[in-house]
Amino acid sequence: MRHRFPSAWALAVTLSVTACANTITINGLIDDALARQVVERIGESNAPIVRIELESNGGWVQAGFDIVAAIERARPRARIVTRVRDHCHSMCVALFLAGDERIADPGASFILHVATDPAGHALPVATGWLLGYYLTRGVDPQWLAEGVAPEMMTSNATVSLSGRQLAERLDDPR
Repeated sequence: MRHRFPSAWALAVTLSVTACANTITINGLIDDALARQVVERIGESNAPIVRIELESNGGWVQAGFDIVAAIERARPRARIVTRVRDHCHSMCVALFLAGDERIADPGASFILHVATDPAGHALPVATGWLLGYYLTRGVDPQWLAEGVAPEMMTSNATVSLSGRQLAERLDDPR
């Protein structure tokens, strides 16, 4: 993760999801409707670089999984750059970590917690998938095993980090 902003960053002003050149902006709840739009935009992109701007409190697990799968499918043809300026909570963190290059403001807010269904019941299988995905994307395994997994698997506690703190916990900074 880098703590800088490229000068040639293309910005899109959106309320949900739009594409501006090579940029997809995700702003708000990650739900099925947003996931369909993002998956379509990623699939349509022929650009060698796809930038994904993220500002989200999170959303539904399956919708996030669908976006991550689209990012993974795009990886052979495009470099994925994810960026967070302010906040990226819950399912948004998996989207951020999906980037080949990750850019975050040092003070950006990241929150990890147990995956839940709409009624607030814990989803241990989905939480286990998220933890496994975090490992594949370079999050420090020792920190994950000792500091995050016990909280996420045994309670509704949250783990809050700044962009700088998350960067320190990536053993494979991209």
